[in-house]
Formats: sequence, structure tokens, C-alpha cells
Amino acid sequence: MMLSQREKGTITVYLVIVFTAILFVTGLFVDLARIKAAQNHLRRIADSSARSVMADYHTGLKSGYMLFGANRSDFAADFKKYVTANLPDTSRKDFKLLDLRYEEGNIYLTRPVSRNEVLRQQILEAMKYRAPVDITRELIDKFRQIGDMARFFDVNNEKRKSYSKINDKLEGIHENNRSIKGFKNELREDKTELINVKREITRLRNPDSRSDNDRLGELIQRKARLEDKMAANRLAIAGEVDKTEIARNEIEQEIKKLEEFPDSDVYRNYGPAGSGAAVTGEETVNRGIGTIIDRLSLDLQGIDANVKQTREALESEARAQEADDSIFEKIGIDAATKAYERISAAAKTPVSPQTGGTALHAEQLQDQIEQYTSGTDGSPGTESSPGTESSPGTESTPGADELEALFSPEIIDGDVKRFADRYGSRADSISGLFRKIFGIINVGERLTELRDEIYINEYVLTYFSFLTSQPKGSPPYPYRNTEAEYICYGTGAPMALAVSELYFTRFALDSAAYFAFSKAPADLPARTVYSLIMGALEAAADTYKALIAQDSVPVASMFPDNPLGRTPPLSYKDHLRLFMLLHSAEEAKLGRIDELVRERSGIDTGELPTLADGYITVSVKMWFLPLAGFGNLKAGPFDSEIREGRCYITKEVEFGYQ
Repeated sequence: MMLSQREKGTITVYLVIVFTAILFVTGLFVDLARIKAAQNHLRRIADSSARSVMADYHTGLKSGYMLFGANRSDFAADFKKYVTANLPDTSRKDFKLLDLRYEEGNIYLTRPVSRNEVLRQQILEAMKYRAPVDITRELIDKFRQIGDMARFFDVNNEKRKSYSKINDKLEGIHENNRSIKGFKNELREDKTELINVKREITRLRNPDSRSDNDRLGELIQRKARLEDKMAANRLAIAGEVDKTEIARNEIEQEIKKLEEFPDSDVYRNYGPAGSGAAVTGEETVNRGIGTIIDRLSLDLQGIDANVKQTREALESEARAQEADDSIFEKIGIDAATKAYERISAAAKTPVSPQTGGTALHAEQLQDQIEQYTSGTDGSPGTESSPGTESSPGTESTPGADELEALFSPEIIDGDVKRFADRYGSRADSISGLFRKIFGIINVGERLTELRDEIYINEYVLTYFSFLTSQPKGSPPYPYRNTEAEYICYGTGAPMALAVSELYFTRFALDSAAYFAFSKAPADLPARTVYSLIMGALEAAADTYKALIAQDSVPVASMFPDNPLGRTPPLSYKDHLRLFMLLHSAEEAKLGRIDELVRERSGIDTGELPTLADGYITVSVKMWFLPLAGFGNLKAGPFDSEIREGRCYITKEVEFGYQ
């Protein structure tokens, strides 16, 4: 079929309209993308230009004091020069996606180094890496001995905790044993009663006796109740044995922890006393962790033997109970009673692969009990073996009380218990004290204010002179050897104040040492006078050593035998650290630091700014937005402004020395 003439070209017109619309929308997105790209490029230009302006810092201030300040110049002109150098060349006529044109810009530099908040921030920035290293290098060596002692004590406190856990587990095993004894006594009473009940049932069932059906039914019910109770007691005993085995495994884990610790001298001072009689100092010195672990290992062997034998006894007793019912049903009362006694005796001494028979096992067990009780096997007669219990009234005939021995393991834990009871609270308190003391070394755990003050003081001791350091500056500079003292004490006589404070600090420490540790005189007034006189003499000697000989002194000095002689040595610099920490007027210190920088170097820190604040405005020609009627927009896309077909973009910049 032929198309009509008037329909020709309709599709072409439609496609042209659609294509134009698509091209127009695409053009709008192209302009938006160009604006965003121009903003990103302008941000890089602004940051780079600001850094370039601030790169011209005063080298003398940086090399001498680790402070940064920009040299005075025409900052605005320099800033414009760096900006235009980074913009595309507008003189070229080739195609450019971003034809950025510089419109205006300016930069202002403020906050000179002389301002206290600026000086403080730059000092902290300079010392945030160096101060911890210097403090660690100088102070940690001084506290090495005490630090080693603290770590030593913590390690051995962990040993004490392991012993305490072992003691708790052993106490739990003793509780289990007491429960087993109770169940065993009930089991024994029930067995005796069950024998009588079975005898009576056998007698009533005997054809020669007169039958009493009511009595027989009552006895049968009673027999069932006793058997149920005995079965429950056996289960209870088995449960206590399982708990004992669990505790035994936990003890073994603690023993493995103890074996990982090296044998140390903690037992020379804090070693556990042995069970029984008191242990002398020499015996405690000769006792080490190996001896304690060996004894605990023997205890574990005893627990293992008792757990195994108790379970064997339970199984043998249960088998005897099952056989007992059939025996009483088949034979007469006299023969049944004798058979039951034989089976009961066999149940009390289970057969093991080593013994070879019940009777032989009973004889060997009885011989071991008698030897241990008499002390002929090398063990004290007053103690109990790991696998037996010696108590008054125990029968000596073979098989009479072996079952009770199997149910009653005795564990030697006097060392553990005595150590935990005597030194437990003391160990925890001393360990906690050490952690608090040595937490000071980790500046991250201290208050921020104290940390900042320590950093500022370390800055002073690093970049300024003090009495025992090399002089800095040239004559007639008045503080060549006392810059740190001047920063600490201010005007007046900083040298005299530092020397006097050093002397009186030494006097206080040395007098206290003489008063606390000197052996004579005993009279309190005479001892006080003697301590003050000797403290004054020692303080003079220490002051001479610290200042003139530039030597270190102990925390407190005594002559001739100083119990504090091995304390961390202290130099004059260490004392000055303390004095500067006590005189903590931060604003005054910062003002004196700036004053000394000006006087020694001749640099006017008030003319060296540290913060740059500026802006840049550029424009880029729009291609499609003016065609869509957006040639002028006060609030253009992405916080820009469109005027006469050009998009104006402004970027603010702020840059300062860190």
C-alpha cells in the first residue's frame, strides 16, 4: 500500500526534535560538570599558592628554636603570582575545556610568633615527638632498677594467683570428699539395714516358716526404697568424683602456667611456708618453685588414683548388689548371710591388674597404710598419703576399711593455703601501687595539662642553657648560662634562687634519710638534731657534686652506709625539671621564652606571622546554560554565581604552620 503524500518527512522532524532536546540536556550536564571540575581545580590552586607564600619562613628561627614564622614581604602580590602561574594560559587560542580566568584574590597573614597561644602551640608541636624520646632516654634508665623490680613483683604476683586458684580447687576437692564420706556413711547404713530386710524376706519366704503376707509386702516395699536410695547415693558419689576430676584438670592447667615462669627469688622473701611445723628463713630460701610443683604433681597423682579407685569401687559395689539379690533368692538364710559377707568384703578391695587378686590387693593396701602411718616409707607419720586417710579408730584387719580409704583422698596443700592467706592482700596492694607509680612514665595516661607542661619544660631544657650546660649567646647577653633558670624564676637572681632551692631540696631529703635510717642516737630530740646537722652537711656536698663536679647524686645521701645508694641517680638537670614543674606559671614562662629568643637571636618574633587567610575568584565561560535562559544567576549551581554567561567561583583558603 502506498503512503499518502502529506505523511512524508514526519519521522525526520520528530527525530530532529528529540535529538535537539537530548543534545540540550546533555549540554546542561556538561556545563554543570565543568563548574564542578573548575571548583576542584581551584581548590588545588588555592592550597598550593598559600603553601608557597608560607614556604618563605625564617630559617634562623627554625634552626635555633624549631619555631616557624613567615618572612615579611608583599604577601598579596606573591599570592597572585602563584595563583596565575597555576591557571591555564588564556592567551592560547586552542580548545580548552576549562578556560579559567583570574578575577581577583588577596591573602592576609596574622598571628605572629610572639603571641603566647601561637608560641605554645608551636612548642608542643615541636616536642610532641622529641619530648617522649628524651624523657624515655633519660628517665627510664634512672628507673630501670625499680621498673625491673615492679615487673619482677608482677610476675611473681601472677604465680601467687595461680597458687591461690590451686588452693581453691583443692578446697573444692576436700568438700567433694566430705560429701562422699556422707554419702558413703548413708550407703553403709542402708546396706546394713538392707541385709536385715533381705534376711527377714528370706525367712518369711522359707517353706518351713509361717508366712505373713502383709509383713512380707511391707518388707519388699522397704527393700525397694532402700535400693533406690542406695542407687541415688551411688550416683551422688559418682557426681562428686566427676567434679573432683574437673578440679584436678584445672589444677593441672595452673601447674602448667607455673612451669612457664622461670624459678626466681620471690620465694626467698615471699615463699609459701610448708605444712605442719613453721619453716625457718633458711628453709624458705632453699625452697623454689620446682619443689612446690613437684609436690603438687604428687598430689595430682594421688587424686588420679583416688578417682580411678573410687569409680572401680562403685562399679564393684553395684555388681555385688546385683549378685546379692539372686543369691538371697536361691539359697537359705544362713548360707546367704555368709555369701553376702564374702561379696561385701570383695567389693571393698577391687581387683587391679597390678595386684592380681582381691586378697593380695587388700594385704598390700593394708601394708601401705601401716608403713605410712609408722613413717617407715620416708613420709611423716602425722601426714596422710594421697590415697588413704589415717584417722583414730581405723580397723587394722585387711578389708575392714578399704572402701572408706578409697572414698577419702587427702591432698597436701599447706604450702598453697598458707601462702595465699598470708600474702594475698599484700601482694595485690603492692602490685597496684607499682602500677600507679609507673603509670607516670606513660604520658598518654596523664592529664593533658600536665603533659603539655612537661613538653614545654623539656623544650626549655633542650634549646636554652642552664647552670651545668654549655653557654649560649654572646656577651653582653646576661643569661648565657641561666636561661632555663630565668624562665623558671623570672627576674631578680635566678641563679641564686636555683642554687638555694637545690640546697634545701637536698637538705630535706638527706635529713629525712638520716632520721629514718641512722642507727644512733636513739633519743628522739638528739636524733632530730643529729639528722638536721648531717643533712645540712650532706646537702652541701650534694650541691657541690651536682653543680661544680656535674655529677649525679642518689635520691637521698648518707654516710657511710646509704640504704638508698642504689636509687636512681639524679643530676642538676633532673632537679631543675622538678623545680620547673613546681613553678608552673605557663603564661609567664612563655613570655620569658619569647623575650630570650628576641634577645639572643635579635629576631623580632612580633613581625613573623604564622597564619594565612585569603581567597581567590575565577570565572569560566558557560556553553549551554545561557542558551537555556540561565545567563545570570545570583545563586548558581554549587554555590557559584553566573553573570553575563560566565560562572564566577570563589575559594577561601586558610593555612598555618603546624
